[in-house]
Amino acid sequence: MRRMSRHPVFGLRSPSFHRSRKYSPKLPKSLTFVVLARKRSVTRFQSPADARSLPPPQHCQYLSFRCREFRNNLFQLRHRTIDSRKHTISAPRQRSDQQGVHMKPSQVRSKAFAMPLTSPAFPMGPYRFVNREFLIITYRTDMDRLREIVPEPLEVKEPLVHYEFIRMPDSTGFGDYTESGQVIPVEYKGQPGGYTLAMYLNDHPPIAGGRELWGFPKKLAQPTLATHIDTLLGTLDYGPVRVATGTMGYKHQELDLEEQAKRLAGANFLLKIIPHVDGSARVCELVRYYLQDIKMKGAWTGPASLQLAPHALAPVADLPVLEIVEARHLLADLTLGLGEVVYDYLAQ
Repeated sequence: MRRMSRHPVFGLRSPSFHRSRKYSPKLPKSLTFVVLARKRSVTRFQSPADARSLPPPQHCQYLSFRCREFRNNLFQLRHRTIDSRKHTISAPRQRSDQQGVHMKPSQVRSKAFAMPLTSPAFPMGPYRFVNREFLIITYRTDMDRLREIVPEPLEVKEPLVHYEFIRMPDSTGFGDYTESGQVIPVEYKGQPGGYTLAMYLNDHPPIAGGRELWGFPKKLAQPTLATHIDTLLGTLDYGPVRVATGTMGYKHQELDLEEQAKRLAGANFLLKIIPHVDGSARVCELVRYYLQDIKMKGAWTGPASLQLAPHALAPVADLPVLEIVEARHLLADLTLGLGEVVYDYLAQ
């Protein structure tokens, strides 16, 4: 019985037909690329010289180039790469060794803004925040504990702490995230301001940018700020542990917008620390920065409460709540300005 084979395109044919020189089908327009098998042969060589003496290999006799469309498609495919997952044709990637030379030190210096060098974790500023929402609960705490954690030349005048929950739904380069932490009212050479003790947030770019640019003491956690019926609720979870809960009556009483804008525009202080590769301090500076271009959209106050729970790695409860002094709910657009070094601890 004669063995027959079915070609995927040209139907039922015998093996001898496929091997014949007369086999030269006209390819349909829908066919982009067809791989035709070449008849294999085994050649044995007595020495490498015999192999080198052979003429260059010829094109497969079974491959027809009579179809102009097929010939053009084949040429295009030789200069493209096929993504089998998406079935699309894309230009081949250039390898680094085809660029000619390595990156020069001057190029490294000109691009050195953040890490990784070729894809920084955060973009360059300015950093604009739209509809930034604050819940700030000011409370009285232990004065001795405040003095133990606030570095000179900053001075603590009153035993107060601002506990902040901040919702940032629209921030340039940083995205949509929430932040929570403690700010201590201080003075530097008679200038009032706020010293940021610790901040906890759920977004990597502002963590990396905050630490590397300004020196914000930021750590990864899960804060929230939302309105639940008639209550503004802020929470902070470090892992599965709830370490802070703040509540405030929703918009009970309006505050003066100009006064609140002036309070936001005050000085802010940070202790920036970056270690050397040997573990010693490479950077240890007191940094001052300001919030700029502030546009107040709303400011309210109301009854508030704050509960802090002990945690080894999020020690917000080390400054205990003795009395609630004030609560503010703010909504504003603003720009986070870059900082300046006002004191270098390593130069002393």
